[in-house]
Amino acid sequence: MRFLSLLLALLFLAACDTGDDGLSGSLRYAISLDESSQEIARGHITFDAAPREDEAISGEFDLDEVPTPGPVEPLTVTEGELEGTYDGTTVQIRLLEPGSADDGIQLTADYDEDSFSGTWCRETIAGCTGGGTFTATRDD
Repeated sequence: MRFLSLLLALLFLAACDTGDDGLSGSLRYAISLDESSQEIARGHITFDAAPREDEAISGEFDLDEVPTPGPVEPLTVTEGELEGTYDGTTVQIRLLEPGSADDGIQLTADYDEDSFSGTWCRETIAGCTGGGTFTATRDD
C-alpha cells in the first residue's frame, strides 16, 4: 500500500512537470516610454510565450501617446506585432507597424520575467534615431 501511494505521488508530480520554468502561455507587460525624462507613451506588450534563450520572441503591442509639456517627436508606431530575440540575458524587441518594413521601435533590455527596463529608439530606414528609456512591468 505504501509503495502504491509513493508511485501515485511520483506519477502526479511527473504529470505536473512542464519541463520549463513554469511559465506558459502569453505574458503581458505594462510599458512606459520616456524621452528627455518625460513619459511620452504607455500601453502594453504581450509575448506569445515566455522568452527562451536563442529562440525567437513574437507577440503584439499597443501604445497610446501621453500629452507632454514639451515638444517631442510623435510616435508613428502605436500598435502591431512584435518580434525579437533573447540571448539568455538581453532581449531585443522590434515593435512593427503592420505593413511597414522600415518604421518601428527597437527595445533593448536585460530581461527579467517580472519587469525589465532599458533603452528604446525609433527605427527607420536610416537606422535608430531619437529614443530614450522604457520600463515594462508584468501585468497578466
